[in-house]
Amino acid sequence: MCGDDDLFRTEFYNDWVVPQENLAVGGGALLFKDEKRTVAFGGNMRLKDADKLQRTWLQTVSFLTPHLQQAFEIARVLASQSLERDLLHKGDMSGETALLLVADNGFVLHANDVAAGMLSSGSVLRNSHNGRMSFADSHAEAMLEHCLSKLRAGHPGVSATFPARTMRLAAYPDGYTVRAIAFDPTMHNVSPFPLTLGYVGQSLLVTITRAEPESSDLQALATEHGLTAAETKIVLGIAEGKTQAELAHERSVSIHTVRNQLKSAMSKMSVRRQADIVRVVGRLKS
Repeated sequence: MCGDDDLFRTEFYNDWVVPQENLAVGGGALLFKDEKRTVAFGGNMRLKDADKLQRTWLQTVSFLTPHLQQAFEIARVLASQSLERDLLHKGDMSGETALLLVADNGFVLHANDVAAGMLSSGSVLRNSHNGRMSFADSHAEAMLEHCLSKLRAGHPGVSATFPARTMRLAAYPDGYTVRAIAFDPTMHNVSPFPLTLGYVGQSLLVTITRAEPESSDLQALATEHGLTAAETKIVLGIAEGKTQAELAHERSVSIHTVRNQLKSAMSKMSVRRQADIVRVVGRLKS
């Protein structure tokens, strides 16, 4: 804080404040402050109006502060519960799913308890000193940044699914599955205003769930034919009736990548048609 005498001697006051009607007085209050964000409100008035208006304004601030603090807390809880309830209803997350709302610059606007735990431990997510998140896994981090850059560029329908490894592989050897999708607050029943306070850009809804352990079918197929992990998943996807375009979208890669992986897998499996893939996978499961 800076006292009046010190303020009046500064370059900032004389070159910026004075030319703008000398808005040097007023007041405000801190609504809440945590490790992620600080929210305050206040107002300024002209120095010549201080005797007439400042006392009344400060009384107004004092009256409003506890009500605003309570309103923000209630809205925060309602918005958080609504987001999680909607995703649970759609089957997009379980009770152990991390949920984050991320601004297009990587700033965390909201994190549920699971996500907060991940940010705190640093094994899956990392939280910088300025509130921006990143993945410990470099590939997952590159995918997140790709989604955020598309948001910043205004691309419609940003969506991706990708794996994320933990830095403690012994504890969770199968890692996590990350789903990211552009979030439109206007389509949400409960306004997430407290989550996006002061932020008018696009945001990304990110869920992180424990990856399912590789099935015995997956391991047997890979072992028998010497397939890579990516090739194995492409083969199983084809056997399940998925198109190459659908697999490319699920894996957040180009269709050319899927075609190349499929071609390599078919060569290793000594098959010439996709129908043969269905036959080979069916034999493994029988």
